[in-house]
Amino acid sequence: MKRSKKGLIIIITMIGLLAIAGTTYGIVQHQNDQRLAEQLKGAEDEVRASSEELDSYLGEQGFMTKELEIEQIETITTNLVLLQTNYSDMAIRKDTLKETADQLLHNIATLLERADLLLSQHIQQEALNQFFVEAAITEDEVTAPAIAEDLDHNKLEAYKKALAQQGFDEETAWYQAVTQLLAEASEQLDQIDTAEAAVTLFFDKNEVKADPSRDDYNATKAYIDLIRNEAVKEELAAKLGRVLTVIEEKEAEARRLAEEKAKREAEALALAQAEQARQQSAQASSSGSSASSSSEGSFSSSGSNSSSSRGNGGTDSSKSTESGGGSNGWVQTVNDEVIKLACDESLGNGTKGCATYNSWRKTGTPEDFKDLFED
Repeated sequence: MKRSKKGLIIIITMIGLLAIAGTTYGIVQHQNDQRLAEQLKGAEDEVRASSEELDSYLGEQGFMTKELEIEQIETITTNLVLLQTNYSDMAIRKDTLKETADQLLHNIATLLERADLLLSQHIQQEALNQFFVEAAITEDEVTAPAIAEDLDHNKLEAYKKALAQQGFDEETAWYQAVTQLLAEASEQLDQIDTAEAAVTLFFDKNEVKADPSRDDYNATKAYIDLIRNEAVKEELAAKLGRVLTVIEEKEAEARRLAEEKAKREAEALALAQAEQARQQSAQASSSGSSASSSSEGSFSSSGSNSSSSRGNGGTDSSKSTESGGGSNGWVQTVNDEVIKLACDESLGNGTKGCATYNSWRKTGTPEDFKDLFED
């Protein structure tokens, strides 16, 4: 009987101990769950803070703010990866906590994608800015500077392919600005290619070809003027300057030859005109002499004819012959020299006229001439 009581006591004691142990285990598990819940809450807060920090680096139109630094994004990424590793390997008993942990892991994965995309955007923008002589995108300010001297079409094409693989939102103002700047860079490259090709046509083994055209020079200069990179423009302009020197030398030589030709033609024309004037003068003199030698007459009045002779010492010193010449009948000779009276009939009945003697002229009535013809 005593043994039975003792065994019963032992059993009851064991049951009590088991109950106590179970209670203790339950308490420990509850405490663990509470601790895990607190850890999850802390992780959620950390993820939320990281999300807010990433949001602060982007504006409404997708442009990055000036506060963004690659080191900050890398720090956020490192912390998120650590959280992801810890909670991925953790065995969680309670369903509610497991759901919380799963949601946390999902948020971390999403945030890591955002951080990676933001890091890619920063890298792409920095690479794009290197295509220009100065930054084309700064925060939300977009400009279109001249392209860098070392940019080429291969670099542009490689950049475009990399950009398309990043998964950026193409509807944002930032992405549209990037595509516009790529088009601007491509256009500037085309302008440089066109100008370089035009300049090359003037040269043969670094020597200017013979007889370059002024029109071709002007067209090429217009291409060079479109180039916005000053270093490239100056280099091409210097080469084209050599072409201009040749053109100006050719033009100067052409002007000199033209001036010499014009001078020779002017001299020949002057000689021809002088010869023509000489011939006309000789012909006029010949005609005048013939007319003077064939004309004889005497001074008469009312159409009568008379002749007289005078002389000193029995020698005739003059002859006078009568003639009916002249429109009014007045003709006079002195010492065989004919004096014509070219009287104007319109003056009335021949009462007035003019006499000519050795190019000397006088007007008046016939009586005014009487003294001219007397000794």
